[in-house]
Amino acid sequence: MSKKGNDDLIQGTNDLSILSKCSMVSLGYIEDLYIKNFVNKPDTKRSSLINRVYQVRVRAVRSVLSKWLKALENVADKQIVSLGAGFDTSYFYLRDLHDQSAFKYVEIDYPNLVKRKMALSQVHKIFLDDNLDGEVDTPNVNIRDSGRYMAIGFNLKNVGESLTSLLESNGVDFTKPTMFLSEVSLVYMKPELSDRVMKWIGEQFNDAFICQLEQIEPDDEFGLVMMEHFEKVACPITSVYTYPNLRKQLARYRDKCGHTSTQGCNLLTFYCETYHPDEKCDVADREQFDEFEGWHRTCCHYSVICTTNSSKQTYQHICQSLIPSQHVKEEYEMEEVDSLMYTDEYNTENFPLIIRSFGHTSVQSPFNPNELLMVGGFGTSCLTPPSGKRAAHGRLSATVRIACNNRSKLVSNSQLSYPMYATSCITTINNIPHIIVYGGRTSPHNSSSHIRILPLHDDDDMTSSWQDVTTSGCCTPAGRCRHTADMVGDRMYVVGGRDESRVFNHVICFHVPTTSWRYVLDESAAFPAVHSHASAWWRERLLVSGGLGEEADCNVEAPMSVFVVDPERGQFERHDIPQLDVRYSHTSHVINNQLLLLGGVQLSHTPSDLSIIDLSTWQVVRRIRLGAGSVRNPLHMHGHTSHVTSHEEGRVVLTIVGGGSNCFSFGTSFTNTPLRLQLSLPSPC
Repeated sequence: MSKKGNDDLIQGTNDLSILSKCSMVSLGYIEDLYIKNFVNKPDTKRSSLINRVYQVRVRAVRSVLSKWLKALENVADKQIVSLGAGFDTSYFYLRDLHDQSAFKYVEIDYPNLVKRKMALSQVHKIFLDDNLDGEVDTPNVNIRDSGRYMAIGFNLKNVGESLTSLLESNGVDFTKPTMFLSEVSLVYMKPELSDRVMKWIGEQFNDAFICQLEQIEPDDEFGLVMMEHFEKVACPITSVYTYPNLRKQLARYRDKCGHTSTQGCNLLTFYCETYHPDEKCDVADREQFDEFEGWHRTCCHYSVICTTNSSKQTYQHICQSLIPSQHVKEEYEMEEVDSLMYTDEYNTENFPLIIRSFGHTSVQSPFNPNELLMVGGFGTSCLTPPSGKRAAHGRLSATVRIACNNRSKLVSNSQLSYPMYATSCITTINNIPHIIVYGGRTSPHNSSSHIRILPLHDDDDMTSSWQDVTTSGCCTPAGRCRHTADMVGDRMYVVGGRDESRVFNHVICFHVPTTSWRYVLDESAAFPAVHSHASAWWRERLLVSGGLGEEADCNVEAPMSVFVVDPERGQFERHDIPQLDVRYSHTSHVINNQLLLLGGVQLSHTPSDLSIIDLSTWQVVRRIRLGAGSVRNPLHMHGHTSHVTSHEEGRVVLTIVGGGSNCFSFGTSFTNTPLRLQLSLPSPC
């Protein structure tokens, strides 16, 4: 592809980005009176995930620029230079908010983009010049609002004397404090070219500030999907490999550019630490939402950096006040996994069984622990032979037996109507094993309170149908999803979960013989509101690990906690695990008095791992790195299910089914499973 063609494609990313911002604005996430003037289809609606992420992106940029102007309100003739501005509307926002502040705003981008922006702004008359008296146009420079705003058509790959001369001849003062903004723009350059831009800034401006927002973490499973997306659209962001994380980005400015103050965080930290709880709730209330994994993972893959080369301590302190500082933790030393690979023993006679889903539920067969029963989820059907094309994905309502020896098949033709984020257990009714499914959802605003059962037979009978169970008891649970359920004898213990507006803070018990509910811990017991956690049975108690609470309580610094619930006494105790950060959408198992935490999303963006906790000391004794997988098969260890399918002589085999999430605008991604994880797990001393 020619350079010109690549530049044209990069310019096209502006149109996609501005549409997404417009979608977010139209739903009230942020007020912007001007953005609709720069899109052809202002009624375009993006997904709630995309809207949320763009809200934080815009909020971060606005926050930095507004704080900077406020801090320098007594400094005359300060300047903001937006690099690769596209159709960004930050100038109009600042003009209205800081109408009395003396500042010059300069936008630099490809000449064609600048020409289009000026034409649209003239059609909609969004500059303040009366009768265009304040306008000046040359082939490369457009001046508006009586000189307060300037748009320059210039390819930043050619930065150097020509740009210096162009700025100087049009009133830019190199001795004044100047904020350079790069919102996902220079990242499209090769690193040597973007380094040249940063070097030029340092050489020309003595009191330069830089606010940079761009992608990071290209090498984990989400990063693989992200980088493949940009390759597919022929707009590779290769500099991310050179500056892949906060540590390397901060070092770039501190060591390579000689900057005197550097500060940085990812967008999730920015969100958690700068939004008031009421603001978080306002974001949550804008749209029905249930894509927490994609939301948190996306925010962890964008950084915002503020830095300055100024020798003035006052300016250095200002730089440090613009965004929160994220504690960059030392990487925890992890073991490498013994064996983690796709297993073909479930393949059928005619085609390989590949399960690509998340949000499903599964249990081990009562007839054979190596056989699994999978219900619902979101993904692609695993019962249709592959055609060579990627199958369309959607909600899955079938019940599938994942069996050895070429016997994988449908268990029932009966479809389950609430297929996502339900729970399943095995119980016995009238001496016949049944799978019992509780809760789940069809959409973020439609959760189920139903209990459904399906009789199981160790043959090829497909005549069984799901049956609703009529329940009674002292409590009538509300519909929910993202809860956990553990069957112990004839009792099913249910912990937490959420519906469209609440996160539940109770533990309830369903008694199968009497089909009745009762509270184990009700709302008055001060048990935490939690969803997307994991639970396991240990010594007549439930171990509830991790999870998310209410949106307003989102905290990247929260430690991992395990709650021990005693169902008989109606009591619980809490154990914090300081060596671990909070995680959710993981699975857990208890083996040899050890609690295994498999995968999950960690708000601190720790690599996906298997953590093992000694339950006699509540200390982490091992952490095993699971890896990121490959471009063709990213290893998303969240939204999955897992089962202990072998445990003998200190060796354990975990069979993992599914995993994945929506990955922002980069697409929905799944892990090809079943996977078989083998590890040595001797009994603790």
